[in-house]
Amino acid sequence: MGVQLGLRVIDVLNVESFARVNEGAIAEQWVGQHLLELREFSQAPELFYWVREKAGSMAEVDYLFQHGPQVAPVEVKAGPASRLK
Repeated sequence: MGVQLGLRVIDVLNVESFARVNEGAIAEQWVGQHLLELREFSQAPELFYWVREKAGSMAEVDYLFQHGPQVAPVEVKAGPASRLK
């Protein structure tokens, strides 16, 4: 993903530059790849998310992770300051 974004290793190591350029996109990608690693080897690689696009009440969950009968929402935040709850 870093290559596709045209990032150099030094860009990723520089936290200020990294945050400005990507604003969470790489953090979400990293989490998604690791969630895929948790699946059983025989399972097809799938990621799920939830979004509500109703006027005036936009909402989303970055990933839905299933473990047995349980489903857990996973929200990815790239930094300490966030506008969403």
